Amino acid sequence: MLIFGDPSWPAESLGKFFSDENEQPVSVWVDGRGWVLNKSAVGRTKFVSTDTALSAAESLRFDDLEASQEPVAIIGFADSEISQRVVEALRSKRSNIKILQVGSKGTRSALSQTKRSVAWKDLLSAGLDQELQLLSLQDRVRDLRSFLKDAEEVAILLQDDPDPDGLAGALALRKVLGRNSQTAPIVSFGKITRPENVSMAKLLDIEVRQVVEADFDSFDKVVMIDCQPSFFRGRKVRADVVIDHHPSVPFPESCTPGFTEMREDLGSISTLMTGYLRAASITPSERLATALLYGIKSDTLMLNREVSELDLSAFVYLYPLTNGNTLRRIERPELPLAYLSSLGRALKTLSSVGGVTVLALPNVEREEWIPQAADFALQVEHSHWAVGCGVFEGKVVLSGRNCGYVQHCGDLFKKLFNQMGCAGGHRTMAKAIISQKEWTRSYGKGSTSARKLPELVSRLLQEALEGMNTVSASLSESTPVKGSVSRGFR
Repeated sequence: MLIFGDPSWPAESLGKFFSDENEQPVSVWVDGRGWVLNKSAVGRTKFVSTDTALSAAESLRFDDLEASQEPVAIIGFADSEISQRVVEALRSKRSNIKILQVGSKGTRSALSQTKRSVAWKDLLSAGLDQELQLLSLQDRVRDLRSFLKDAEEVAILLQDDPDPDGLAGALALRKVLGRNSQTAPIVSFGKITRPENVSMAKLLDIEVRQVVEADFDSFDKVVMIDCQPSFFRGRKVRADVVIDHHPSVPFPESCTPGFTEMREDLGSISTLMTGYLRAASITPSERLATALLYGIKSDTLMLNREVSELDLSAFVYLYPLTNGNTLRRIERPELPLAYLSSLGRALKTLSSVGGVTVLALPNVEREEWIPQAADFALQVEHSHWAVGCGVFEGKVVLSGRNCGYVQHCGDLFKKLFNQMGCAGGHRTMAKAIISQKEWTRSYGKGSTSARKLPELVSRLLQEALEGMNTVSASLSESTPVKGSVSRGFR
Protein backbone atom coordinates (compact mmCIF):
# COMPACT_ATOMS: atom_id res chain seq x y z
CA MET A 1 0.00 0.00 0.00
CA LEU A 2 1.18 3.51 -0.86
CA ILE A 3 0.02 6.68 0.91
CA PHE A 4 0.72 10.19 -0.44
CA GLY A 5 -0.38 13.37 1.30
CA ASP A 6 0.45 16.68 2.92
CA PRO A 7 0.40 17.71 6.60
CA SER A 8 -3.29 18.66 6.32
CA TRP A 9 -4.24 15.07 7.20
CA PRO A 10 -2.57 12.29 9.30
CA ALA A 11 -1.04 10.28 6.47
CA GLU A 12 1.82 8.94 8.60
CA SER A 13 -0.50 7.78 11.40
CA LEU A 14 -2.70 6.06 8.85
CA GLY A 15 0.33 4.28 7.40
CA LYS A 16 1.47 3.10 10.84
CA PHE A 17 -2.01 1.79 11.55
CA PHE A 18 -2.08 -0.34 8.42
CA SER A 19 1.50 -1.46 8.95
CA ASP A 20 1.16 -2.41 12.62
CA GLU A 21 -2.45 -3.53 12.98
CA ASN A 22 -3.07 -5.14 9.59
CA GLU A 23 0.52 -6.27 8.99
CA GLN A 24 0.49 -4.80 5.51
CA PRO A 25 3.64 -3.50 3.78
CA VAL A 26 3.07 0.28 3.64
CA SER A 27 5.08 3.26 2.41
CA VAL A 28 4.10 6.88 3.21
CA TRP A 29 5.22 10.08 1.50
CA VAL A 30 4.39 13.41 3.20
CA ASP A 31 4.86 16.77 1.49
CA GLY A 32 7.87 18.61 2.96
CA ARG A 33 9.19 15.51 4.72
CA GLY A 34 9.59 12.90 1.97
CA TRP A 35 9.32 9.17 2.71
CA VAL A 36 8.44 8.98 6.40
CA LEU A 37 7.61 5.28 6.38
CA ASN A 38 9.03 2.60 4.11
CA LYS A 39 7.86 -0.95 4.67
CA SER A 40 6.71 -1.53 1.13
CA ALA A 41 7.39 -4.54 -1.03
CA VAL A 42 6.82 -2.47 -4.16
CA GLY A 43 9.36 -3.28 -6.86
CA ARG A 44 13.12 -2.94 -6.36
CA THR A 45 12.81 0.80 -5.85
CA LYS A 46 15.18 2.66 -3.59
CA PHE A 47 13.08 5.28 -1.86
CA VAL A 48 15.41 8.20 -2.38
CA SER A 49 14.73 11.72 -1.19
CA THR A 50 12.62 13.69 -3.63
CA ASP A 51 11.43 17.26 -3.63
CA THR A 52 7.85 16.66 -4.73
CA ALA A 53 5.14 14.05 -4.48
CA LEU A 54 5.05 13.87 -8.27
CA SER A 55 8.74 12.96 -8.55
CA ALA A 56 8.28 10.42 -5.73
CA ALA A 57 5.44 8.77 -7.62
CA GLU A 58 7.38 8.81 -10.90
CA SER A 59 10.38 7.10 -9.24
CA LEU A 60 8.36 4.06 -8.26
CA ARG A 61 8.65 0.70 -10.01
CA PHE A 62 6.47 -2.36 -9.64
CA ASP A 63 8.77 -4.89 -11.28
CA ASP A 64 8.50 -7.55 -8.59
CA LEU A 65 4.70 -7.62 -8.51
CA GLU A 66 2.86 -10.22 -10.57
CA ALA A 67 0.51 -8.94 -13.25
CA SER A 68 -2.54 -10.15 -11.27
CA GLN A 69 -1.55 -8.25 -8.12
CA GLU A 70 -3.35 -4.95 -7.59
CA PRO A 71 -1.48 -2.42 -5.45
CA VAL A 72 -3.52 0.17 -3.53
CA ALA A 73 -2.77 3.87 -3.09
CA ILE A 74 -4.45 6.45 -0.84
CA ILE A 75 -3.86 10.05 -1.98
CA GLY A 76 -4.88 13.24 -0.19
CA PHE A 77 -3.64 16.78 -0.85
CA ALA A 78 -5.28 20.11 -0.14
CA ASP A 79 -4.25 21.08 -3.67
CA SER A 80 -6.49 19.01 -5.96
CA GLU A 81 -4.19 19.62 -8.94
CA ILE A 82 -1.23 18.00 -7.17
CA SER A 83 -3.45 15.13 -6.13
CA GLN A 84 -4.58 14.52 -9.71
CA ARG A 85 -1.01 14.60 -11.05
CA VAL A 86 0.07 11.97 -8.52
CA VAL A 87 -2.92 9.82 -9.53
CA GLU A 88 -1.93 10.03 -13.19
CA ALA A 89 1.75 9.30 -12.43
CA LEU A 90 0.87 6.18 -10.44
CA ARG A 91 -1.54 4.95 -13.09
CA SER A 92 1.13 5.37 -15.77
CA LYS A 93 3.36 3.09 -13.70
CA ARG A 94 0.68 0.46 -13.02
CA SER A 95 -2.60 0.56 -14.92
CA ASN A 96 -4.52 -1.66 -12.48
CA ILE A 97 -3.53 0.22 -9.33
CA LYS A 98 -6.51 0.93 -7.06
CA ILE A 99 -6.68 4.52 -5.88
CA LEU A 100 -8.69 6.09 -3.05
CA GLN A 101 -8.51 9.85 -3.58
CA VAL A 102 -9.33 11.90 -0.47
CA GLY A 103 -10.34 15.54 -0.75
CA SER A 104 -12.65 18.24 0.50
CA LYS A 105 -15.47 17.16 -1.79
CA GLY A 106 -16.85 13.78 -2.69
CA THR A 107 -17.37 13.14 -6.39
CA ARG A 108 -19.19 10.51 -8.39
CA SER A 109 -16.61 7.85 -9.18
CA ALA A 110 -16.37 6.82 -12.81
CA LEU A 111 -16.55 3.05 -13.16
CA SER A 112 -14.19 3.27 -16.12
CA GLN A 113 -11.40 4.11 -13.64
CA THR A 114 -9.78 2.11 -10.84
CA LYS A 115 -10.24 5.14 -8.59
CA ARG A 116 -12.73 6.18 -5.93
CA SER A 117 -13.10 9.77 -4.68
CA VAL A 118 -14.31 10.44 -1.16
CA ALA A 119 -14.73 13.56 0.99
CA TRP A 120 -12.90 13.75 4.29
CA LYS A 121 -16.17 13.99 6.23
CA ASP A 122 -17.46 10.80 4.54
CA LEU A 123 -14.21 8.98 5.16
CA LEU A 124 -14.32 9.86 8.85
CA SER A 125 -17.97 8.86 9.25
CA ALA A 126 -17.97 5.71 7.11
CA GLY A 127 -14.46 4.46 7.81
CA LEU A 128 -11.47 3.79 5.59
CA ASP A 129 -12.00 0.02 5.48
CA GLN A 130 -15.49 0.52 4.06
CA GLU A 131 -14.24 2.88 1.36
CA LEU A 132 -11.54 0.40 0.36
CA GLN A 133 -14.19 -2.33 0.13
CA LEU A 134 -16.32 -0.11 -2.10
CA LEU A 135 -13.24 0.57 -4.22
CA SER A 136 -12.86 -3.18 -4.73
CA LEU A 137 -16.58 -3.60 -5.50
CA GLN A 138 -16.29 -0.77 -8.01
CA ASP A 139 -13.95 -2.99 -10.03
CA ARG A 140 -16.44 -5.87 -9.86
CA VAL A 141 -19.30 -3.68 -11.08
CA ARG A 142 -17.21 -2.45 -13.97
CA ASP A 143 -16.25 -6.02 -14.94
CA LEU A 144 -19.87 -7.21 -14.73
CA ARG A 145 -21.17 -4.36 -16.87
CA SER A 146 -18.43 -4.97 -19.42
CA PHE A 147 -19.25 -8.68 -19.61
CA LEU A 148 -22.97 -8.07 -20.21
CA LYS A 149 -22.82 -4.86 -22.28
CA ASP A 150 -23.36 -6.54 -25.67
CA ALA A 151 -26.25 -8.75 -24.52
CA GLU A 152 -29.56 -7.49 -25.88
CA GLU A 153 -31.67 -9.43 -23.33
CA VAL A 154 -30.41 -10.75 -20.01
CA ALA A 155 -32.46 -13.17 -17.89
CA ILE A 156 -32.07 -12.69 -14.13
CA LEU A 157 -32.82 -16.16 -12.76
CA LEU A 158 -34.00 -16.77 -9.18
CA GLN A 159 -34.58 -20.03 -7.31
CA ASP A 160 -37.87 -21.87 -7.81
CA ASP A 161 -39.75 -20.20 -4.96
CA PRO A 162 -38.20 -16.71 -4.94
CA ASP A 163 -37.58 -15.24 -1.48
CA PRO A 164 -37.25 -11.56 -0.45
CA ASP A 165 -33.45 -11.57 -0.64
CA GLY A 166 -33.49 -12.91 -4.19
CA LEU A 167 -36.27 -10.55 -5.28
CA ALA A 168 -34.46 -7.51 -3.86
CA GLY A 169 -31.12 -8.64 -5.25
CA ALA A 170 -32.55 -9.08 -8.74
CA LEU A 171 -34.21 -5.66 -8.62
CA ALA A 172 -30.94 -4.02 -7.51
CA LEU A 173 -28.88 -5.90 -10.10
CA ARG A 174 -31.11 -4.56 -12.86
CA LYS A 175 -30.51 -1.03 -11.55
CA VAL A 176 -26.74 -1.61 -11.40
CA LEU A 177 -26.79 -2.78 -15.02
CA GLY A 178 -28.86 0.21 -16.11
CA ARG A 179 -31.55 -2.05 -17.60
CA ASN A 180 -35.34 -2.38 -17.36
CA SER A 181 -37.88 -5.20 -17.22
CA GLN A 182 -37.80 -5.60 -21.01
CA THR A 183 -34.02 -5.98 -21.38
CA ALA A 184 -33.46 -7.78 -18.04
CA PRO A 185 -36.60 -9.69 -16.94
CA ILE A 186 -36.62 -11.43 -13.56
CA VAL A 187 -37.50 -15.10 -14.11
CA SER A 188 -38.04 -18.31 -12.14
CA PHE A 189 -39.12 -21.89 -12.80
CA GLY A 190 -41.55 -21.66 -9.89
CA LYS A 191 -43.99 -19.25 -8.34
CA ILE A 192 -43.79 -17.05 -5.27
CA THR A 193 -45.77 -18.84 -2.57
CA ARG A 194 -44.92 -17.50 0.88
CA PRO A 195 -47.50 -14.82 1.85
CA GLU A 196 -44.93 -12.19 2.85
CA ASN A 197 -43.08 -12.69 -0.42
CA VAL A 198 -46.28 -12.42 -2.43
CA SER A 199 -47.09 -9.22 -0.55
CA MET A 200 -43.59 -7.85 -1.20
CA ALA A 201 -43.81 -8.49 -4.94
CA LYS A 202 -47.25 -6.89 -5.08
CA LEU A 203 -46.49 -3.80 -2.98
CA LEU A 204 -43.11 -3.11 -4.63
CA ASP A 205 -44.31 -3.99 -8.14
CA ILE A 206 -41.73 -6.75 -8.73
CA GLU A 207 -42.74 -8.88 -11.70
CA VAL A 208 -41.33 -12.43 -11.84
CA ARG A 209 -41.90 -14.24 -15.11
CA GLN A 210 -42.39 -18.02 -14.81
CA VAL A 211 -40.32 -19.88 -17.43
CA VAL A 212 -39.45 -23.35 -18.71
CA GLU A 213 -36.08 -24.61 -19.95
CA ALA A 214 -36.82 -23.88 -23.62
CA ASP A 215 -37.37 -20.19 -22.85
CA PHE A 216 -33.69 -19.65 -22.14
CA ASP A 217 -32.80 -20.12 -25.81
CA SER A 218 -34.16 -16.62 -26.46
CA PHE A 219 -31.88 -14.91 -23.91
CA ASP A 220 -28.41 -13.66 -24.83
CA LYS A 221 -27.13 -14.09 -21.27
CA VAL A 222 -28.41 -15.73 -18.08
CA VAL A 223 -27.55 -14.39 -14.62
CA MET A 224 -28.17 -16.60 -11.59
CA ILE A 225 -28.55 -14.48 -8.46
CA ASP A 226 -29.10 -15.76 -4.91
CA CYS A 227 -28.70 -19.24 -6.39
CA GLN A 228 -26.20 -21.39 -8.29
CA PRO A 229 -26.29 -24.31 -10.76
CA SER A 230 -26.70 -26.92 -7.98
CA PHE A 231 -30.12 -25.39 -7.21
CA PHE A 232 -31.42 -26.61 -10.58
CA ARG A 233 -30.51 -30.30 -10.66
CA GLY A 234 -32.35 -32.17 -13.37
CA ARG A 235 -32.61 -29.07 -15.54
CA LYS A 236 -30.27 -27.95 -18.26
CA VAL A 237 -29.81 -24.25 -17.58
CA ARG A 238 -26.75 -22.31 -18.60
CA ALA A 239 -25.23 -19.73 -16.27
CA ASP A 240 -23.21 -16.93 -17.83
CA VAL A 241 -23.05 -15.11 -14.48
CA VAL A 242 -23.41 -16.55 -10.95
CA ILE A 243 -23.83 -14.21 -7.95
CA ASP A 244 -24.60 -15.95 -4.66
CA HIS A 245 -23.91 -16.02 -0.92
CA HIS A 246 -24.90 -19.62 -0.13
CA PRO A 247 -22.19 -22.28 0.46
CA SER A 248 -20.56 -22.90 -2.89
CA VAL A 249 -21.08 -26.24 -4.64
CA PRO A 250 -18.71 -27.12 -7.53
CA PHE A 251 -20.20 -26.18 -10.90
CA PRO A 252 -20.76 -28.98 -13.43
CA GLU A 253 -18.15 -29.22 -16.18
CA SER A 254 -20.69 -27.95 -18.71
CA CYS A 255 -21.12 -24.71 -16.71
CA THR A 256 -18.36 -22.14 -17.21
CA PRO A 257 -19.63 -18.68 -16.16
CA GLY A 258 -17.81 -15.64 -17.46
CA PHE A 259 -18.34 -13.80 -14.16
CA THR A 260 -18.78 -15.22 -10.66
CA GLU A 261 -19.21 -13.58 -7.26
CA MET A 262 -19.51 -16.14 -4.45
CA ARG A 263 -19.72 -14.32 -1.10
CA GLU A 264 -20.27 -16.88 1.64
CA ASP A 265 -19.04 -14.27 4.12
CA LEU A 266 -22.24 -12.25 3.67
CA GLY A 267 -25.59 -12.88 5.32
CA SER A 268 -27.59 -11.85 2.26
CA ILE A 269 -27.26 -11.11 -1.43
CA SER A 270 -29.04 -7.80 -0.74
CA THR A 271 -25.94 -6.72 1.19
CA LEU A 272 -23.72 -7.34 -1.82
CA MET A 273 -26.10 -5.54 -4.17
CA THR A 274 -26.23 -2.56 -1.80
CA GLY A 275 -22.44 -2.48 -2.03
CA TYR A 276 -22.63 -2.64 -5.83
CA LEU A 277 -25.04 0.31 -5.89
CA ARG A 278 -22.85 2.39 -3.60
CA ALA A 279 -19.71 1.50 -5.55
CA ALA A 280 -21.47 2.68 -8.72
CA SER A 281 -22.55 5.93 -6.98
CA ILE A 282 -26.23 4.99 -7.37
CA THR A 283 -28.54 6.05 -4.54
CA PRO A 284 -31.39 3.52 -4.36
CA SER A 285 -34.95 4.77 -4.65
CA GLU A 286 -37.35 4.35 -1.72
CA ARG A 287 -38.84 1.30 -3.43
CA LEU A 288 -35.46 -0.36 -4.02
CA ALA A 289 -34.12 0.52 -0.55
CA THR A 290 -37.24 -0.98 1.05
CA ALA A 291 -36.80 -4.18 -0.94
CA LEU A 292 -33.11 -4.47 -0.02
CA LEU A 293 -33.67 -3.78 3.67
CA TYR A 294 -36.40 -6.41 3.83
CA GLY A 295 -34.10 -8.81 1.95
CA ILE A 296 -31.42 -8.36 4.61
CA LYS A 297 -33.95 -8.64 7.46
CA SER A 298 -35.50 -11.84 6.15
CA ASP A 299 -32.26 -13.67 5.24
CA THR A 300 -30.49 -12.78 8.49
CA LEU A 301 -33.55 -13.16 10.73
CA MET A 302 -33.38 -9.47 11.59
CA LEU A 303 -29.57 -9.67 11.99
CA ASN A 304 -29.88 -12.55 14.49
CA ARG A 305 -27.93 -14.98 12.31
CA GLU A 306 -24.19 -14.63 11.87
CA VAL A 307 -23.67 -11.43 9.92
CA SER A 308 -20.67 -9.52 8.64
CA GLU A 309 -19.74 -5.88 9.08
CA LEU A 310 -20.91 -5.31 5.51
CA ASP A 311 -24.39 -6.63 6.41
CA LEU A 312 -24.61 -4.20 9.31
CA SER A 313 -23.24 -1.34 7.23
CA ALA A 314 -25.75 -2.01 4.43
CA PHE A 315 -28.63 -2.12 6.93
CA VAL A 316 -27.61 1.21 8.50
CA TYR A 317 -27.18 2.80 5.06
CA LEU A 318 -30.57 1.63 3.75
CA TYR A 319 -32.72 2.27 6.83
CA PRO A 320 -33.22 6.05 6.36
CA LEU A 321 -34.12 5.51 2.69
CA THR A 322 -36.95 3.01 3.24
CA ASN A 323 -40.71 3.30 3.59
CA GLY A 324 -41.59 1.96 7.04
CA ASN A 325 -45.29 1.71 6.26
CA THR A 326 -44.61 -0.50 3.23
CA LEU A 327 -42.31 -2.72 5.31
CA ARG A 328 -45.04 -3.23 7.90
CA ARG A 329 -47.57 -4.12 5.20
CA ILE A 330 -45.14 -6.68 3.73
CA GLU A 331 -44.50 -8.30 7.11
CA ARG A 332 -48.22 -8.44 7.90
CA PRO A 333 -49.82 -9.63 4.64
CA GLU A 334 -53.55 -9.46 4.07
CA LEU A 335 -55.64 -12.46 5.11
CA PRO A 336 -58.34 -13.29 2.53
CA LEU A 337 -61.77 -14.13 3.94
CA ALA A 338 -61.72 -17.42 2.02
CA TYR A 339 -58.46 -18.36 3.80
CA LEU A 340 -59.95 -17.56 7.21
CA SER A 341 -62.94 -19.75 6.37
CA SER A 342 -60.63 -22.63 5.40
CA LEU A 343 -58.54 -22.08 8.52
CA GLY A 344 -61.63 -22.20 10.70
CA ARG A 345 -62.56 -25.64 9.35
CA ALA A 346 -58.92 -26.82 9.65
CA LEU A 347 -58.81 -25.96 13.36
CA LYS A 348 -61.44 -28.64 14.00
CA THR A 349 -58.97 -31.35 12.90
CA LEU A 350 -55.75 -29.75 14.19
CA SER A 351 -53.25 -32.27 15.55
CA SER A 352 -50.87 -31.18 18.32
CA VAL A 353 -48.95 -34.05 19.90
CA GLY A 354 -45.48 -34.18 21.42
CA GLY A 355 -44.53 -30.69 20.33
CA VAL A 356 -45.59 -31.35 16.72
CA THR A 357 -48.56 -29.32 15.45
CA VAL A 358 -50.12 -30.09 12.05
CA LEU A 359 -52.81 -28.00 10.39
CA ALA A 360 -54.43 -29.40 7.22
CA LEU A 361 -56.40 -26.90 5.13
CA PRO A 362 -59.43 -28.00 3.13
CA ASN A 363 -60.30 -26.23 -0.14
CA VAL A 364 -56.92 -24.61 -0.78
CA GLU A 365 -57.55 -21.90 -3.38
CA ARG A 366 -54.05 -20.37 -3.26
CA GLU A 367 -50.82 -22.21 -2.51
CA GLU A 368 -49.52 -19.48 -0.21
CA TRP A 369 -52.25 -20.36 2.29
CA ILE A 370 -50.28 -23.49 3.24
CA PRO A 371 -47.08 -21.78 4.51
CA GLN A 372 -49.34 -19.23 6.18
CA ALA A 373 -51.01 -22.10 8.04
CA ALA A 374 -47.58 -23.44 9.07
CA ASP A 375 -46.63 -20.07 10.57
CA PHE A 376 -49.91 -20.01 12.47
CA ALA A 377 -49.44 -23.59 13.73
CA LEU A 378 -45.99 -22.80 15.15
CA GLN A 379 -47.66 -20.29 17.49
CA VAL A 380 -49.70 -23.04 19.17
CA GLU A 381 -48.50 -23.50 22.76
CA HIS A 382 -45.75 -26.11 23.33
CA SER A 383 -45.11 -26.40 19.57
CA HIS A 384 -41.51 -26.96 18.49
CA TRP A 385 -42.47 -28.22 15.03
CA ALA A 386 -45.35 -27.15 12.80
CA VAL A 387 -46.63 -28.24 9.39
CA GLY A 388 -49.25 -26.64 7.21
CA CYS A 389 -50.53 -28.98 4.52
CA GLY A 390 -53.25 -29.41 1.93
CA VAL A 391 -54.02 -30.43 -1.63
CA PHE A 392 -53.45 -27.80 -4.32
CA GLU A 393 -53.81 -28.43 -8.06
CA GLY A 394 -53.56 -32.22 -7.67
CA LYS A 395 -50.50 -32.11 -5.40
CA VAL A 396 -50.04 -32.57 -1.68
CA VAL A 397 -48.11 -29.52 -0.46
CA LEU A 398 -46.45 -29.50 2.96
CA SER A 399 -44.82 -26.47 4.55
CA GLY A 400 -42.68 -27.10 7.63
CA ARG A 401 -41.45 -24.82 10.41
CA ASN A 402 -39.47 -25.26 13.58
CA CYS A 403 -38.37 -22.96 16.38
CA GLY A 404 -34.77 -22.79 15.18
CA TYR A 405 -32.78 -24.69 17.78
CA VAL A 406 -33.93 -28.24 17.01
CA GLN A 407 -33.04 -30.52 14.06
CA HIS A 408 -32.69 -29.17 10.53
CA CYS A 409 -36.15 -28.80 8.99
CA GLY A 410 -34.94 -29.10 5.39
CA ASP A 411 -33.00 -32.30 6.12
CA LEU A 412 -36.00 -33.85 7.85
CA PHE A 413 -38.31 -33.07 4.94
CA LYS A 414 -35.81 -34.53 2.47
CA LYS A 415 -35.61 -37.73 4.50
CA LEU A 416 -39.39 -38.05 4.69
CA PHE A 417 -40.64 -36.91 1.30
CA ASN A 418 -37.88 -36.61 -1.30
CA GLN A 419 -38.41 -40.16 -2.59
CA MET A 420 -42.06 -39.42 -3.42
CA GLY A 421 -41.65 -35.92 -4.85
CA CYS A 422 -39.38 -32.98 -4.16
CA ALA A 423 -38.50 -31.70 -0.71
CA GLY A 424 -35.93 -29.60 1.10
CA GLY A 425 -35.29 -26.24 2.70
CA HIS A 426 -33.49 -24.39 5.48
CA ARG A 427 -32.93 -25.13 9.16
CA THR A 428 -36.15 -23.42 10.28
CA MET A 429 -38.40 -23.88 7.25
CA ALA A 430 -38.93 -26.42 4.49
CA LYS A 431 -41.32 -27.49 1.78
CA ALA A 432 -42.42 -30.70 0.07
CA ILE A 433 -44.55 -31.21 -3.04
CA ILE A 434 -45.90 -34.68 -3.88
CA SER A 435 -48.47 -35.67 -6.46
CA GLN A 436 -51.80 -36.66 -4.90
CA LYS A 437 -51.67 -39.93 -6.84
CA GLU A 438 -48.26 -40.85 -5.40
CA TRP A 439 -49.34 -39.86 -1.89
CA THR A 440 -52.46 -42.02 -2.12
CA ARG A 441 -50.42 -44.94 -3.51
CA SER A 442 -48.04 -44.69 -0.55
CA TYR A 443 -50.50 -44.05 2.29
CA GLY A 444 -53.82 -45.36 1.07
CA LYS A 445 -57.21 -44.14 -0.07
CA GLY A 446 -58.54 -41.21 1.92
CA SER A 447 -55.08 -40.25 3.23
CA THR A 448 -55.50 -36.70 1.93
CA SER A 449 -58.78 -36.08 3.76
CA ALA A 450 -58.98 -33.23 6.28
CA ARG A 451 -59.26 -35.79 9.10
CA LYS A 452 -56.55 -38.29 8.14
CA LEU A 453 -53.92 -35.97 6.64
CA PRO A 454 -52.93 -34.16 9.88
CA GLU A 455 -52.83 -37.42 11.84
CA LEU A 456 -50.64 -39.08 9.20
CA VAL A 457 -48.20 -36.17 8.86
CA SER A 458 -47.93 -35.84 12.64
CA ARG A 459 -47.09 -39.54 13.00
CA LEU A 460 -44.50 -39.42 10.20
CA LEU A 461 -42.74 -36.44 11.78
CA GLN A 462 -42.72 -37.86 15.29
CA GLU A 463 -41.31 -41.20 14.11
CA ALA A 464 -38.60 -39.46 12.09
CA LEU A 465 -37.69 -37.17 15.00
CA GLU A 466 -37.49 -40.10 17.42
CA GLY A 467 -35.16 -41.89 14.99
CA MET A 468 -32.93 -38.84 14.61
CA ASN A 469 -32.78 -38.33 18.39
CA THR A 470 -31.82 -41.98 18.90
CA VAL A 471 -28.97 -41.71 16.39
CA SER A 472 -27.76 -38.43 17.93
CA ALA A 473 -27.75 -39.93 21.43
CA SER A 474 -25.88 -43.00 20.19
CA LEU A 475 -23.21 -40.88 18.51
CA SER A 476 -22.81 -38.72 21.62
CA GLU A 477 -22.23 -41.77 23.82
CA SER A 478 -19.75 -43.44 21.45
CA THR A 479 -17.71 -40.40 20.38
CA PRO A 480 -15.22 -39.01 22.92
CA VAL A 481 -15.07 -35.24 23.10
CA LYS A 482 -11.63 -33.75 23.61
CA GLY A 483 -11.68 -30.10 24.58
CA SER A 484 -14.47 -29.33 22.15
CA VAL A 485 -16.71 -26.30 22.30
CA SER A 486 -20.43 -26.69 21.69
CA ARG A 487 -21.64 -25.19 18.42
CA GLY A 488 -25.31 -25.71 19.10
CA PHE A 489 -25.98 -22.01 19.61
CA ARG A 490 -24.29 -19.56 17.26
